[in-house]
Amino acid sequence: METFPTTETKPAAPTGDAKSGDEVDIKDFKFVPDMIKVKKGTKLTFTNSDSAGHTATADDDSFDTEALDQGDKKTVTITKAGEIPYICDFHPYMKGTVVVE
Repeated sequence: METFPTTETKPAAPTGDAKSGDEVDIKDFKFVPDMIKVKKGTKLTFTNSDSAGHTATADDDSFDTEALDQGDKKTVTITKAGEIPYICDFHPYMKGTVVVE
């Protein structure tokens, strides 16, 4: 069986350094920032700047951008407090966390 090298790298889990804001960029198969701090009720915008399709889907189903193609944006409203881990449904090794105050 032949094996072929892959150019896709698998990013690490979130760094633990939460950045404040209301926008997350998706590029190079990463959520940037991978940990974001917001207040309850924040409208959080995810923008796909990558060449592949992605989602941002909360582990607890509290938000889901659904499929975002390159250049697409989706805004979700964060309605619960606490830490909300999320992944890309297409690339589950892509992980992020929303820290909600």
